[in-house]
Amino acid sequence: MNGVNLIDSNLYGPKMQLVKLGSAEQRKKITAFVRGLSKLAIPFFRELNISYFSRGEHAICQNAAIMLARILGARYRLPVARNMPSEVDHIEIAIGIYAPDDLTEAFHQTFLKVYIAGKCFYLDPSLTSVVQDKLSILFRLYEEREFWNGLKRDFKLEPFDACHRAYEHTNIIGAFYRNPRERQKYVELALDVLHSPRLITRSENLTIGFNIEEWMKMDTILRKLEPSAQLPALSDEVEALTSLQFMLLSPLC
Repeated sequence: MNGVNLIDSNLYGPKMQLVKLGSAEQRKKITAFVRGLSKLAIPFFRELNISYFSRGEHAICQNAAIMLARILGARYRLPVARNMPSEVDHIEIAIGIYAPDDLTEAFHQTFLKVYIAGKCFYLDPSLTSVVQDKLSILFRLYEEREFWNGLKRDFKLEPFDACHRAYEHTNIIGAFYRNPRERQKYVELALDVLHSPRLITRSENLTIGFNIEEWMKMDTILRKLEPSAQLPALSDEVEALTSLQFMLLSPLC
């Protein structure tokens, strides 16, 4: 990596003054969250380096998102869930498409939407390691109605769309999912898995799962950084594999 900028945020002005965040209570809650995120950044990236970067693995957006969501959820008592009201504090794992001008370089990007103190934040620990070759946790405040417009403008991230133009230029999800309907079905199930990780998950005629080695790497990191955020016991999960054929969770990065 060429550089480290641990927290890349738009919460501070040119003179490092905090932008307006609403009431004193909102400001207190958000600043406490940012301080905690800043303290977590160094040990988090250290563990990512040991388990992934030092081995040449950089497309780890799924794993990084799962781990960071579980750690922050445990520390701040924030549920990690989909489709919750925006006024309720929680963490949502989202999937977008990184769509640069050259769409042959497009890829899926998994990140977090953090709803806290009535505000919506984009939180991403892995994008810059891929597109800028530096370690940084992106933490950006956006108005909810302008969220995707902001991500498109600032990071070339667009909402997942099973018919996105990028699929005409590169096979960014794998040979199994060339049909838009199958892509949509897979991503919906993948989001369920990301929010509530299980070694294997099935829905109708589709079953997906994690590589056991990847599961063990994530769980080792979680046990080091936040034991209460660890994954379900691997022994319990392995029992469910008996006589079951399943497809590994294809990287969405």
